[in-house]
Parts: sequence; structure tokens; C-alpha cells
Amino acid sequence: MKKESILNKKIELPNEKGIIRVGLIMYIYYWLLYCYDLTEKIDSLFLTNLALVGIMIGITLPFYFIYRKWTRHEEKLNLKNWKQYVIAMGLLVLVFINYLIQSYMNYGTFGFSFDTFERFNVASLLFCFFQYACVVAVTEEFMFRVLIQNELVDIFGRFRWLVPVITAAYFGYIHTVQGNVAQAWSAFVFGLILGYAKLYIKNCTYLTLVIVHGLYDFLIVIL
Repeated sequence: MKKESILNKKIELPNEKGIIRVGLIMYIYYWLLYCYDLTEKIDSLFLTNLALVGIMIGITLPFYFIYRKWTRHEEKLNLKNWKQYVIAMGLLVLVFINYLIQSYMNYGTFGFSFDTFERFNVASLLFCFFQYACVVAVTEEFMFRVLIQNELVDIFGRFRWLVPVITAAYFGYIHTVQGNVAQAWSAFVFGLILGYAKLYIKNCTYLTLVIVHGLYDFLIVIL
């Protein structure tokens, strides 16, 4: 009987489809973020921010509908779960401590200026809240802590404890497109905190992460 050569055998990876999916998602999402470069040609700050809102929604919506077709993870929205709000406030304090530490290490200051807040009017404050709390937080937490992290958890299995590190590293790397190395490192630590919270804290829901991310970004921008 002829022995089958090892070269003729099909090599099957565990969760091979999942590996391909998450690789494509991360690759496509990275290159789509270069749409941000187009906003540099807009003179108006308001129109720039409006364009950024459109880009974030436009990038995320297709991924959302695709994800719903293959996922076995359910992200139920339960507004009555009071524990998720308590966890959100605790995480918000934690990420602010991270911000203060990173700001002092990089710039020798805690990075707050109430003069910035005074330049905002009611309309700009409302739009800023909408942009960061209702768009950026919703889209980024879906992409990183729901879509990518859930997919990687299935791929890594019992090594799932590594997943928040990978997701946070990618989250930090993405922020090099929008900022600098210091901002990327801060985003990495931010992603670690939220990633491990989502993985290991029972009542840390998608809504919890959106609240933390949205309030954090909004307060950092106005201060």
C-alpha cells in the first residue's frame, strides 16, 4: 500500500475561517482609517468633525451587518442592569488615572486646561458629546472589544487571556494613524483595561465600555 506523503496532506488550522476573518477585518479597517487624511483638506473644524463622524459610521456599519451573520456571541442591551453602570464608573476612574500618569510621563503635566473648556459654547459641547460619546465610542468599542475580541476569543480558546493584549496592541497601533507614539501607548493601556474588563468581569457589557470610552474621550477633549 502506497504511503501518503505529508506534503499531500491538507494542513487544517483550528478555527481557520476565524483566523482569516479577523485578519481581513484588521487589515481592511486599518487601511480604511486613512480616509482621515482626506479631512486635512477641509478648512472648517466643524465640517472636519462632521466628516470624521461620517467616516466612522461608514466604516463600521458594513462590519456590523457582516458580523451578525457569523457570530455566535450575543451583545444584549439591558438598560436595567445597574451593575454595568457601577462598573463603568469604576473603569472611568481607572482610565483617567492611566491618562494622568501617561500625560505626566510624556509631557511633565497632567494635561488639563480649563481655558480650553471656556472656548466651547453649548452647540459645540453638544456636538462634541455626540461625536465622541455617541459615534466614536459606539463604533470603536464594537470594532475592537466586540467584533475583533470576540472572534479572537474563539480562536485562542484556553489561551484567551492573551486576546486583550493583541486587541489593545492593534488599538494602539491604529492610533498612530491619528496621533503619535505617546497617544498610541496611552491607547494601548486604555485598550488593555477595557479588554480585560470585558473578558473577565461578568456585568461589564458593551454598553459599559461605550459609556467609559465616550465619557473619557469627551472629557479629555473639552479639558
